[in-house]
Amino acid sequence: MKAPFAKEKVLARGQSPPRKLRSNKRCLLLPELARVHESILSEMMKAAPTKWCYIHFLHGGESVSRVQPSTSAFGCRDWMFAAVITARWADGDIEREHQCMAWLQRSTASLLPHSKGVYGSDLNPDDHHLARHAFGLNAFRLSSLKRQADPLDVLGCACPLLDINQDARSTTRGVVVLFCGRRCSGKDWLASIVATELKYLMDESDERLVTLAGISDETKRAFAEANPPVCAERLISDRAYKEKHRRALGSFYQEKQARDVTYAAECYLRSVQGSDSGSILLLTGMRDGLDYAR
Repeated sequence: MKAPFAKEKVLARGQSPPRKLRSNKRCLLLPELARVHESILSEMMKAAPTKWCYIHFLHGGESVSRVQPSTSAFGCRDWMFAAVITARWADGDIEREHQCMAWLQRSTASLLPHSKGVYGSDLNPDDHHLARHAFGLNAFRLSSLKRQADPLDVLGCACPLLDINQDARSTTRGVVVLFCGRRCSGKDWLASIVATELKYLMDESDERLVTLAGISDETKRAFAEANPPVCAERLISDRAYKEKHRRALGSFYQEKQARDVTYAAECYLRSVQGSDSGSILLLTGMRDGLDYAR
């Protein structure tokens, strides 16, 4: 049987190999290869600082995509090839080490926009910018679990999960999609269509993956509580019923806003933080601008 890989011929005739090689690598998950990949990979290899640097490919095939992303932590499922970029240098050669690490970073950065993600097990604690690409939509849930199970970061020499949601505006959730527009422009209708399609594409068995809410839902509930027997759920879901109370509801909101200038921003914040951590929140009813959302 023929060996699947020939022995590497990386030394010139009569050249002695170094006693020991050091290495570092990154693995990028690629779709079906195109001309742009060929061009980038070719330039990467031409720029390799040592003859021991190399790139090898693993074929994932369609079997990878048959597993739902929410089934396991490994959320990147729509790739065809794994490109493992390996930088290698002689032990003790500090100058070459710096050159190899710079080459590895440049190569990863050039290929990343044309990839489907990265392999999390190859990341170092300093690879904060790559951690978001390692687990797809599962990244925020894994980060939340990390905060619960290892808040002191005892197991810190791995993929930097704690830094995925470091931004205070996203510490309690995954993705927020805002639906903006004039009154009766179809925001709720469009959001409901998007929610249905996302649930179908992702995982119908997990209802928490996609959450649909309105920016005014909390105000409507507060209005119904202050004005029995008004039904809060009908105010949220029944347009004809809401129209009967529109004027009184508008006055109620204006009164709240007059008492507290941050009321609109607080409604937005509570809507975001109140939905399931790690899900996609589709938020409708945004008509007053996005300054507080930013």
